[in-house]
Amino acid sequence: MNTRPLLWAALAVAFAGCASTIDGTRADAAPADVPPGVNPDGGDPFRPVDAGPIVVDGSTDTGVVPLPDASVFDERYGYLYVGAYLRNNVEEAYASAEFRLIPRPEDPACRYVSASNWDVITCDDERDPPADPHPRPFPNPGTIALRGPSTMLAQLTPLTSGDYRYFYDAQPVFRGPVRLRAIARGTATVPAFDLGFDIPGPITVTAPSLGDDTPVTVSTSRDLTLAWRPTSARSVYVQLSARGLLDGVARSVRVLAEFPGVVNTGTLPRRTLTSLARLVNATDATLTVVPQNLTTERVGAWPVQITAVGRGVSSPVVFTD
Repeated sequence: MNTRPLLWAALAVAFAGCASTIDGTRADAAPADVPPGVNPDGGDPFRPVDAGPIVVDGSTDTGVVPLPDASVFDERYGYLYVGAYLRNNVEEAYASAEFRLIPRPEDPACRYVSASNWDVITCDDERDPPADPHPRPFPNPGTIALRGPSTMLAQLTPLTSGDYRYFYDAQPVFRGPVRLRAIARGTATVPAFDLGFDIPGPITVTAPSLGDDTPVTVSTSRDLTLAWRPTSARSVYVQLSARGLLDGVARSVRVLAEFPGVVNTGTLPRRTLTSLARLVNATDATLTVVPQNLTTERVGAWPVQITAVGRGVSSPVVFTD
């Protein structure tokens, strides 16, 4: 049986937004004018919908693995995830990177329901995830150094297959608030870069009370409203997750939501909790709240999405009707 981990790092994929600048604003706009993860014009400047097909050309795509068709849509994208990782509410550190010419395939074992600022993802845990069709080796800019204000904190090193070995440390080496830099020398497939980004400081959730081993009671028959103290993070991400039997099949359910950090409150509508309410013998029920900064920088022809995560809080959950 395949058990898909309910790691918080999944949020980096679940919310694939894009910001126009490092603080998500236009030069003439206040931070509150632009919702987190959204460009002022509502689109991604690196993914114009009217761009049409491009032709793979050796003079401009030197070193890029050719795809089967001579005419394709440019779907290249880079991802960098850096920040705090919670294990039993102890802050640790995690970082990963990936550069792709084509998106990851959707998992046919999962059902995705999205509306407004939330997603409900229900996965069949008894089915294996699909194979990744991306051609090998993956494009990459070489070793990525993650530097703090005065010292190097970590390195991400590509494997022979081109994808990256993740970084993990039991110490909170990315503790915010702090400004970090991601530096790579570049290769024939991805140019060099030196990108700055901000790890937000810890978040304090005031309702419900989170952060210890005391279970939080969540009623699936009413909206779940959360509140937190003011935070410098552009976004606050909430995940409510559990495993159990659903329609006689072992499944995991994740309810994910994004809220602007400046509003200090957010609500998961009752309708998002329906699948969680139907779980039989629910286990691993957890509520997690994390501060996060999401931005996209352009590196040559590559849009690179940076997800910078601060210390969050998490508690076990008991569901009631």
